[in-house]
Amino acid sequence: MTERACINAAANDDPVDNVDLGLLPGALREIAELIGLPAALTLSRVYGGRRLYVPRRYDPEHPLVKLLGHQAAIRLIDNYGGLEHFDVPMAASLTRELRNRAIRRDRARGDSCSTLARRYQMTERTIWTILAQSTAEDAPRQAALF
Repeated sequence: MTERACINAAANDDPVDNVDLGLLPGALREIAELIGLPAALTLSRVYGGRRLYVPRRYDPEHPLVKLLGHQAAIRLIDNYGGLEHFDVPMAASLTRELRNRAIRRDRARGDSCSTLARRYQMTERTIWTILAQSTAEDAPRQAALF
């Protein structure tokens, strides 16, 4: 499973309601506010780092409609339709955060680091580093309990 596929699966398992939109590049943040975060992440996953032309008129057979759904595509067309091509930003920081959440979730469910390394196509050392960062981030909150 590629990292992008794992991120897509993680985004579907992990609610994106509590995601920090500050992790998105400005242009993608605007798109997310317009069409919703799940649709914006899909747009970035498919077109990130490339130029995109949004048609002037709605066509139910257009690839954007099939990719994003009718409502999101209509909003995108209403705001960007017929304009010159624009670059779709990549959501590298958010993608990384979603991947790391999925790794922590899978580890909490009992998956071994070896299994996670294979699944996310990473080294075990990187998996351990991600898990250690999670523990370090939680430590101040835990210390406040005592």
